[in-house]
Amino acid sequence: MAQDSPNKALTLLDQLPLALTSGRNVSLLAGAGTGKTTSLVHTVTLLFLLEEDLEPEEVLLITFTEKAAAEMRERVTSLWHSLFALASLDSLDGETLEGKIPHPVTPLLSNLLTEEKEKTGKRLAEMVRFIPRLSINTIHSFCLSLLREYSLDAGVDPLFEVLDGEEKNLAFQEAFHEFLEEEFGKETLDDEWAAFFESSGGLEEGMNILKKLMSTIVLDQRDAFLLPEMSSSSPNQERAFIERFVLPPLRLLKEFISSSDPPDPDLEEAFRSTEEILNRWEEFLEKGEIPPPPLLDELALRIRKINGNRVRSRKRYPLTGEEVVLPTLKRWEVREEEISCSFAKIRDSLLSFRTLLASVSRGKTFGDFLLARARKLERIYEEKKGGKVDFLDLLIKAWRLLEERVPVREEVKNRIRHIFVDEFQDTDPIQVYILSLICEGDEGRFRGGTLFIVGDPKQSIYRFRRADPQLYHAIHRKIVEEGGFEAHLPTNYRSRPGLLSFINDFFPRVFSARTDYAFPYGPPLEAARRGEEESPLPPVILFAPRDDTIREVASFIRALIDSELPVSEGGVLRKMTPGDIAVLYRGDYGGKVVEPLKNSLEEEGVPVIFTASKGFFQRQEVQDLIHLLEALVDPEARAPLYGALKSFFFGFTDTDLLPLFVRGEEPGGELARALSLLDKWRALKDTVPLHHLLETIFRDTGARITAATLPEPERTLLMLEKFIAMGRAFWERTRGTTRQFLSAMKRQVFSGSEEGEFPLSDEGEDAVRIFSIHRAKGLEFPVVVYLSQGEKEHPPGPVLIDRVRNISALVTNSVVTPGALTLVGDESCGREIPFFHLEKIKDDHERLRLSYVAMTRARDCLVVVPFPGGSGGESDHPREVELLLQITGDGEGESDTLERFPIPGKIRRGEGYTLYHVESLPDREKRRETPSPPRLEISVSEDEPAPPLLERKASDVIADARSLSFGKRVHQLFELLPPFDPDFPERAYPLVSTLFLPREKERVEKLIERVKEDPFRKRFLGKPLLGREVPLIWKGTDHTFRDAADVVIEEGDGFVVVDYKTGQVPPPDVRQEHELQVKRYCRVIRNALGAPVRGYLWYVEEGKALEVIE
Repeated sequence: MAQDSPNKALTLLDQLPLALTSGRNVSLLAGAGTGKTTSLVHTVTLLFLLEEDLEPEEVLLITFTEKAAAEMRERVTSLWHSLFALASLDSLDGETLEGKIPHPVTPLLSNLLTEEKEKTGKRLAEMVRFIPRLSINTIHSFCLSLLREYSLDAGVDPLFEVLDGEEKNLAFQEAFHEFLEEEFGKETLDDEWAAFFESSGGLEEGMNILKKLMSTIVLDQRDAFLLPEMSSSSPNQERAFIERFVLPPLRLLKEFISSSDPPDPDLEEAFRSTEEILNRWEEFLEKGEIPPPPLLDELALRIRKINGNRVRSRKRYPLTGEEVVLPTLKRWEVREEEISCSFAKIRDSLLSFRTLLASVSRGKTFGDFLLARARKLERIYEEKKGGKVDFLDLLIKAWRLLEERVPVREEVKNRIRHIFVDEFQDTDPIQVYILSLICEGDEGRFRGGTLFIVGDPKQSIYRFRRADPQLYHAIHRKIVEEGGFEAHLPTNYRSRPGLLSFINDFFPRVFSARTDYAFPYGPPLEAARRGEEESPLPPVILFAPRDDTIREVASFIRALIDSELPVSEGGVLRKMTPGDIAVLYRGDYGGKVVEPLKNSLEEEGVPVIFTASKGFFQRQEVQDLIHLLEALVDPEARAPLYGALKSFFFGFTDTDLLPLFVRGEEPGGELARALSLLDKWRALKDTVPLHHLLETIFRDTGARITAATLPEPERTLLMLEKFIAMGRAFWERTRGTTRQFLSAMKRQVFSGSEEGEFPLSDEGEDAVRIFSIHRAKGLEFPVVVYLSQGEKEHPPGPVLIDRVRNISALVTNSVVTPGALTLVGDESCGREIPFFHLEKIKDDHERLRLSYVAMTRARDCLVVVPFPGGSGGESDHPREVELLLQITGDGEGESDTLERFPIPGKIRRGEGYTLYHVESLPDREKRRETPSPPRLEISVSEDEPAPPLLERKASDVIADARSLSFGKRVHQLFELLPPFDPDFPERAYPLVSTLFLPREKERVEKLIERVKEDPFRKRFLGKPLLGREVPLIWKGTDHTFRDAADVVIEEGDGFVVVDYKTGQVPPPDVRQEHELQVKRYCRVIRNALGAPVRGYLWYVEEGKALEVIE
């Protein structure tokens, strides 16, 4: 990226005063671990010292999150107070200052403090007083204040409210239901909709496509369709695409047929009819038109009948530079072969084009129709928001205000002299438009010295949140071309030298393309940690287990911990502990990563904490609670009521709620009961302490038991307990009302508060952490285990937008608008490709950037694990893993262990680093004996003798094993059909042959007869069940435990827990364990429901039911 003078990239910030005082804009490239926030704070400090008339209101600092804004304000405060204190010292030299505030900018500050001490001291005193007036905001907070200040010009209520994420979704749900009623509530379906659903594979699939498409347009991308230059189609797109890609294989196929010798009359007839269809296709294609659907289908029918293996061709067909392309929405596969092209390749290519062109033909029919319906839905959505705005509205309305109200724009421009933007690679397109309008000068150029952006395009990983690295590149290029400075931070303070040598060697191979969406790697990172005593851990380990990856990863981590090898902390080595290790993953596809890994680590005796991707206030159960309280506080508000009824407290579906919310019908059954509960709680609120109200809600709905059935049940339950604790603290501190508590919670939601989740154990616990890569950004760990996940091919869409090239398209499984065919030049592959494929390439590059972010979180050791299958299926290794495997195969490796490293592998030494390739672990017997996972401890008094160890015969053990297997099948039978069901015997017999082995038939039939006549069964016969296999959770000293009660029966005001047992009644010591288990069940249910609970052990084969007395 280096430019010729005067735009030469600064390797250090030693020319920063020139950049800040010469009216030049700056683009600062800050690689991973280079201290960009510190550099930004020092730069702002230097700016205030150099510009003595600069007021705090004239500087705007934009950060990505509220947490980052708070951190930056804290750092500014700390630095300015420290400098002010140092300036008051009688004697101060540069060495003293640099010792207290080490940073590349410090010498510049030192010069000002030593050479102009009195003047600088006075300015620092002013700056300390400035701190409360500094504008350090997220872009959303800035837009919020701008709209409130200029509410009349913006056309908004100055007291407008901002919808949180859940309120936005609820408003959209209501809008979508009303939209469906208007579109499909007629006696006959519109022809366009009928055709759309037919082409989409039926009503259900079509409705799924429609909802995804509409929600994407209205909630996420509606600004793109406000831009006049953005269009779903443009002239000549189809003609260029057809000439470039469709005509060549068609002509090759014609030539193939005309020069072939069909061996029999049937094949000759197939050739003749196919050639006729090809000629008709060619007539349309040469005019740049798509053949009509019947002709598309006819060609597919004809060429599928031709078996190329039966054809004796008189010649081969060189490609002569042409490409044979197999186009699908998932992959654009180019086959360029120097030898020749087979009939099968040409045929498959045309069949693929037939499918694609059919989708485009439907896109021409439905594209404008669907966009018109999206605009209609957007109007309904605006009504449902009830005058409130969502986060995208904040950006759009502020953008429109600055663009359309010139006096407002000029006033804002005159007020703001300098804008600093952190994490610019994550900036949303509208944010770029807003900042560009404020920085706008003459002739479309930026005003000099106005803009200072800090970012790293290699760490742009929020495309799903509208971050667009193309716009980063466009603004960066604009700054440089207009004479601004291009600077970079070269020194990495995080990682050891060997690890940085690997990063500098490896990622130039990954980031090799230079396009407007991808950037070559560079400049290389320099290590600040040189001279430290280094850990004997290899800097990079490629751990490629051959099977059962999850279990092997857990075993590898166990072996790593057992090695007791040291890691570095502050330049000093210390023993590695579980808390030094983080496992990073890209996506928990189908739940096949996080939960299995947690379970495997726990089986290995490794303490583990899963750090969820959502903060406390963004978690679904917390959002559910907030909406439930809002429904209590404001009975007329429909959106919170809708959300409360859909929450896990009640569990109603959209279909259940449609009659009440859309058609206004009277509720009945369970819905009426739910509404009566809400009325009960409304009457109770503010008459009892807030936490008592919450406890009542939990008891009335059985929320704690329901929580056990949700994903992440332990964390969900603990989040609910934390919410109650917050309610109790609020009540004890303020004696405030439910409305006041709710307002406090909603302020936290809006501010994006990072209120920590209630941990599964102490946040300071020494435990392995599991993070998503997005969650780990900005963090660092001594050891990082990166699961480099493969990914199944998936189609782009449903809305594709390139704001730099001004192209957009709609893409579904069956509808593709013509914009998707627009040919664009792509530097990464050196050819023109269709727009829809370019968007897939962009997704691939973001995956590579995710790998960069993951790998650069490590301080001492990076472990890369090829993880097969993205969406649950097998796939090739990701590109970066293939490169790593190539590296490990280069040259000769030493097949020996590293010194002090206990796991054997293959060593490959690179320039300045060691890469260690491990394929398998030693047998467990050769490793340190692993401790068992911690269990709930049962205290026994010292004078109580321990139960004697019973010597058991092999036959007894085998009998017990068979009994266990039989017992599991009995539990399955009772789960399918509880024995307290009046029809149990009759319905149980047909299940015997299904669930049990033939040799068990007699035994189970005797059991059914015994159960049928058992007095214990008759005692509870026909009584209502709370549930069968009821999931339960309880917190132990060190861990959270999960289990399930066999059956819970409602009895009067309380409940009865029954635990089934097969076989004979066991000895007292074994029975004591069974009783403890039932006691735990009773305790959990009693605490959750606030009702009396009794427990029984029912030995069904002996017909004995023993009550468990607590």
